[in-house]
Amino acid sequence: MTLSLNDKIFTILPDRVDKTITLIGTGATAKNNIFLVTGSVELVSIVGQKISGAMTNLTAGFLELTDGADITADGIVLSGLANGTTFAKTGLAAAALDLADNVGGKVTEAAAAGAIYSPCILTAKTAVATYVIFTYTTSDAPIVGTIKWVAEYKSINGGTLTAV
Repeated sequence: MTLSLNDKIFTILPDRVDKTITLIGTGATAKNNIFLVTGSVELVSIVGQKISGAMTNLTAGFLELTDGADITADGIVLSGLANGTTFAKTGLAAAALDLADNVGGKVTEAAAAGAIYSPCILTAKTAVATYVIFTYTTSDAPIVGTIKWVAEYKSINGGTLTAV
């Protein structure tokens, strides 16, 4: 099958979706749904940015799907970081989110020539609402803070990623 120039352009450019979440933890492990996965998508990139709040004692932060499949490993600590701090999936699922603390500044780059982010394929579970979830632990009751998440994705046969 030969693709038209228009088809080639639109198969290259990812769609973008964003969602600001308010953290809801009350002294234990908490989960915030971010995006709904329908069908299958290639997750090209996902980046979070701390918008507000102290986020005191926020530890073991990571991304996962509804069924517990890890998108990143747990381990990111956001306690006491300044607003504007960013974190992104830059490695395989066994790696934690990469933290770029804006107080000290940081250059984030690929280990070798290529993409900075670590793409993956997300597939929704049959007959189950499947979400990309930010999971974390806090000893605060309740924790206070907001995070803006931005994801770029490519549809696989009509799959979508929707902010919830």
